Amino acid sequence: SMRTYHDPLRGRVRGHTLLAALVLLLACVPAAGAQQRRYLLELGAAGAYQSFDSDTRLGGGTGGLGRIGLWLPANFSIEGEGSVVSANTEDTDVGVSVKSFALAALYNIPIGARSFLYFKAGAGSTKYGGDCPLVATPTDPICGSSGAFVGGAGFRAGISPTLMIRGEGLLNRNKSDSKSLSNFGINLGLSLMLGSKPIDDS
Repeated sequence: SMRTYHDPLRGRVRGHTLLAALVLLLACVPAAGAQQRRYLLELGAAGAYQSFDSDTRLGGGTGGLGRIGLWLPANFSIEGEGSVVSANTEDTDVGVSVKSFALAALYNIPIGARSFLYFKAGAGSTKYGGDCPLVATPTDPICGSSGAFVGGAGFRAGISPTLMIRGEGLLNRNKSDSKSLSNFGINLGLSLMLGSKPIDDS
């Protein structure tokens, strides 16, 4: 379960700005003209920025993530992802580490020879901070863990036959017995496509 306290003075619209920035990133990535390829394994790493629900009383945080994916037929893939983001509380400036893990399914839409748009959905868990104190007070930072739903969209753009730039906008929806939190984030990094092979022309 999670422990947090309601702060009615904070808005919940920061995630929309982050998603707009992702669209601008996509528009700036040039299309790559090359022979189409079949992919097998994807190893990736990225830098991440997370905007948190106002009920967490956390400011925006930065961190990183790693992922491993398996490509399937019909443009589907599945992947596991773990991330760590560091943020400070907005009222007491106490540091809180937020760890997330998720397993997701992706549908990849080819754009040109080796670029893709994709949509993803999955489930996992989110942990805020360390162990919760035995006796909580309203000034304590958020702590505890809960299940999470993740959903988002992004792009991959090939810069070589086996290396891609990858950017993503993501919703992380946490729900415990007493709280529901919606966190928004963006990440940008690289994916190495292992086992990649060109598709022979018919």
